Amino acid sequence: PDCWSTCFPDCAGSNQSPIDLDDGSATLFGVFDPPMITGPDKLDMIAENIGHSVKFTTKDSDRMTFSGVGLNSTFVLEQFHFHWGSHDNKGSEHTLNGEAFPMEMHAVTYNSKYASFDAAATQSDGLAVFAFFFEVIVLITIDRKMKIIVKFTDDSQTVRVFPVEGLLSNFGGTFFRYSGSLTTPGCTEGITWTTFVEPTIAISPKQMLVFRHVKTVNENVRGKKRHMYNNFRETEPLNDRVLYKGTITI
Repeated sequence: PDCWSTCFPDCAGSNQSPIDLDDGSATLFGVFDPPMITGPDKLDMIAENIGHSVKFTTKDSDRMTFSGVGLNSTFVLEQFHFHWGSHDNKGSEHTLNGEAFPMEMHAVTYNSKYASFDAAATQSDGLAVFAFFFEVIVLITIDRKMKIIVKFTDDSQTVRVFPVEGLLSNFGGTFFRYSGSLTTPGCTEGITWTTFVEPTIAISPKQMLVFRHVKTVNENVRGKKRHMYNNFRETEPLNDRVLYKGTITI
């Protein structure tokens, strides 16, 4: 990240992500019904260690869409991935009133009026990301499928009937919306961000350790692959953008 602004000029833009979701600077957006989600609630997904995160990609035969909550279009789920920290007091990319969470999930979607993710990625209204915060909770039950994590870089496997409904049904309470960017190079701007801040998604301490034991491409002094954590970008200034705050009623 220290060299991103020089190696990838777009990463020095004025509309970058993530940001601090500050109540004091937010403009009230309105009250909405939960997002409309169509498609199978359980998917076959391809889990992959991409060296800096763990990514789950939908197969071409599956299609899950999101609409509502003030969005002008319907968006198709392409993939989701995670950012997490070495300790429970950091890991999320966005912060809430200056406070970080141990993990954040990004559901990356594209506008359904375009034929594919790649086609949508070149358009100003092409991409939207839905973000969710995780909170470490003791004595909770997590679906066993959450244990299927690819440990080494370039490892991949198909996760059968992945419980997407358990991760992406966490709609309710407060959310924030703003125009930002991808949080990794090339830091493409024009991304519609919707971050759901309550309720959080619960994860057990043991499950959190599973993520922290995933390996990166980097090696330590003994030639062993390093553990993957702190794979988050620091917050960027809001600048002259408008941060909207909305509420979802259930």
